[in-house]
Amino acid sequence: MPVSVASTTKEYLLVPVTEDGATPNPAYGVEIAILVVGAKEEPESGDWVIAAWFGSSVRILIGPGTSFVLSNGYYDVWVRITTPSEIPVRRAGRIRVT
Repeated sequence: MPVSVASTTKEYLLVPVTEDGATPNPAYGVEIAILVVGAKEEPESGDWVIAAWFGSSVRILIGPGTSFVLSNGYYDVWVRITTPSEIPVRRAGRIRVT
C-alpha cells in the first residue's frame, strides 16, 4: 500500500535503504527521483535530486517550495546511491498524493 500524503504538505519523505542488512555508508552520495506512475520506465539524468542520509534511510523534503511539488496522483520513488565501485538504482516504493 502506498504512503499517502496531502498535496499541501511540506515534510520529509523517508525512504528506508539497506545494504545487505547493514547500515549504509553516509559517505556515499544519494539521490531521489519521484516520477508520476506510468510516465517513464525509469528516471533520466534530469529527474534526480540530491538527498540526505538519515540513519539507515534517505530523506528529501517534498511539497510546496521544494524540488518536489506534487499534484494529486500516484508517484514512484527511486533511489540512486553512488559508491566507489557501483551506482545502484532502485525503485523504492510508491506514494499517493491527495
